[in-house]
Amino acid sequence: MNKRTVRRSIWKAMRSIAVFLGGAAFCALIFLFVNPQETVQGIEALLLPGLFSEEGVQKTLLYWPLLILAGVSFGLSWKAGFMNAGIPGQFTVGSLLAMAAALLFSLPWWICLAVAALGGAAWGALAGLLKPRFLLKEVLCAVMLNFIALYLTQWLWEDVFSGIGENAFLQQSAIPALWTGASFSVPMGLPIALVLCAALWAVTRYAVFGYELRAGGSNKEAALRAGMQVDRNVSLAVVLSGGFAGLAGGICLLSGLTDTALSVISNQMGFLGIPVALLSFCHPLGTVFSALAAASVCAGSECLVFPWEAGQILFGFALLGAAVLYRKKGNNQGG
Repeated sequence: MNKRTVRRSIWKAMRSIAVFLGGAAFCALIFLFVNPQETVQGIEALLLPGLFSEEGVQKTLLYWPLLILAGVSFGLSWKAGFMNAGIPGQFTVGSLLAMAAALLFSLPWWICLAVAALGGAAWGALAGLLKPRFLLKEVLCAVMLNFIALYLTQWLWEDVFSGIGENAFLQQSAIPALWTGASFSVPMGLPIALVLCAALWAVTRYAVFGYELRAGGSNKEAALRAGMQVDRNVSLAVVLSGGFAGLAGGICLLSGLTDTALSVISNQMGFLGIPVALLSFCHPLGTVFSALAAASVCAGSECLVFPWEAGQILFGFALLGAAVLYRKKGNNQGG
């Protein structure tokens, strides 16, 4: 990278940190209004336990790969000019198919993850097909598919799979730990997410497909006049985006996060992928760091004296700030 690229990357990182801290400041004001006596403790509980306590670090390590994949999923489709608001639905479908592969066929964990990724890709492709075929807004298609996936999964989970020995079969197909220490373990999902993130960065940075993808997302008319197949690239991006989200759902299910309701965690991880991606300017490598911040906040919010939704409020403010940055500087920088 040349000096100009380095300076631009540093400047973007500083702006993202400023937006994140601005969200924390707004949360502090809310804490001050709700419970002034415990405001300092609330902010400390929100920001620190996810990185500095044993239980918080373990939770952070479990959430981190999910948010990396969710952020990369949204960032990839965003660069192509498609706002994939259907990540929660694709996440849910991936979890459902991973569970079906584990419970019904007792498949190994890596095959279950492949099935989850294919399911998420198929669900994403459905949203990608509805937009050009019926000239619908992608947000409308994606959000409605979220509801279908959520309630279909809830019905199957409660009525179809409830009679199967769920815990035993899921433990048989559980993802092994990459490393186990005295106080916490590193899940195998983390290196999988990091490798895929690096591979996506290499493709979007150096491959012809990545260049055409970014060009079509920045200026569709210019890309079409240059002979690029913009619609095909968008469709491929949406399929890949759904695959990343579905893989995140499979990792979530097989990593032992089933103690939280799937409807809650799929919405939490899916929609958090949006601020995670935007805070990193949709750069795959930058997503790793913004996902770490989001994972630590999610882990810290479970230790709060305030409701856990405070963490979501923080990222709501962060999302608004990131949207302002994109509006000001353009939404396709930093590829």
